[in-house]
Amino acid sequence: MKKGGNPNVICEFDGPSLIKCEPQRLRGNILVKFIKQKCSIETFKELVELGVYYKYVDDHNFTLLHWATWFDLDEHIRYLYSLGQTDFCAIPKGKHDYYPKGLTPLHHVFMYGSKKTCNWVITHAPQLVTPEYENSHGFLIKSAHTYLIENNKLTNQEKIHLYEQLVETIKQKHYANRPGAWFIHSSAFAIPTERDLSRPFELRHKMTPHMQFK
Repeated sequence: MKKGGNPNVICEFDGPSLIKCEPQRLRGNILVKFIKQKCSIETFKELVELGVYYKYVDDHNFTLLHWATWFDLDEHIRYLYSLGQTDFCAIPKGKHDYYPKGLTPLHHVFMYGSKKTCNWVITHAPQLVTPEYENSHGFLIKSAHTYLIENNKLTNQEKIHLYEQLVETIKQKHYANRPGAWFIHSSAFAIPTERDLSRPFELRHKMTPHMQFK
């Protein structure tokens, strides 16, 4: 088996001991199981090196990056990125198409990520602006950056600082040669103030809601 090269390989374990690696015969991907258990990065890397398929996408368009960002596994996110798994804007469907799992990895980062994770993704993610989209229940999912204000791991000052960093990075990365477009779209990236963030949840929810009825 070459590293991560066989989408049909699954590894079986008895506790911490590896029994064998064999075709998975549609039993799913063992990396998903381990990442849900928040396995160590060493175990995760070992599984990839044994040949478990790290490009796995399930029937609902959920990737390993979705799960790594859901659990804020910073080292796993970076490792997957180093393997070419850089689509932070993949939109789920099917059974995962509901709130809060009906979100992109970028949404997960801004909702659940530590300051360290948010900083790294803002710097490295190739795309930092997700489209607004409806899930199958008719809810409108707003662009990922608006979810940063609801991140319970961050202080208000950290949220404002990260928002400033994010907006500047978006401007440089996506609007560098389009000043006219930035003039039109910049209002969508208004940086919240301390006063905004100190409002009751219901008012913040109306200001930059997780989702709205159409």
